[in-house]
Amino acid sequence: MLTYCSLFSEDRVRRVLINLEKQRQNNLFSHVFALIGTSRFRYGLLLLDGESEIQNLNINWDERFKNVGDCGETHKKPAFLMPPAGFDGYVKMGLLNKYRDLRTKSKKVNIFAVVWHELFELYLMLDKEMSYCDAHAYVRTQEIDFLIPQLPNFTEYPAGESLVRI
Repeated sequence: MLTYCSLFSEDRVRRVLINLEKQRQNNLFSHVFALIGTSRFRYGLLLLDGESEIQNLNINWDERFKNVGDCGETHKKPAFLMPPAGFDGYVKMGLLNKYRDLRTKSKKVNIFAVVWHELFELYLMLDKEMSYCDAHAYVRTQEIDFLIPQLPNFTEYPAGESLVRI
């Protein structure tokens, strides 16, 4: 189940939902939302009206954090790496974030491509118990092989590639 959270003004929420619905009509989110809708886990999506670092948090152990505190010994994440209470997985990001490719800084990445990437990655880490590295690689392949060829005007560059926030 996906809980849509927001700190937007009512007007901004309406615009964001209209944009998400447009993307859904292009089947961009329908597959991910369908997967999450049947999950036994509780997902949260917080889209901020402004800029914010991306947080993609879940309750599973994550090899990337083995050197944080005593995580490597206990295999328990510290509270700051866990989703908020009531959620098993959680994505938080600002919709005004702007991303470009790291190498040339000329190719734009649509923010909704980043939302899609983060949600799909979270689903794979929770429901399919993939490691972050495996989930990221799989989602990146889906972007390159399916998303961009089917929606060529959606984003100039895959969200799963090396990006820089501008």
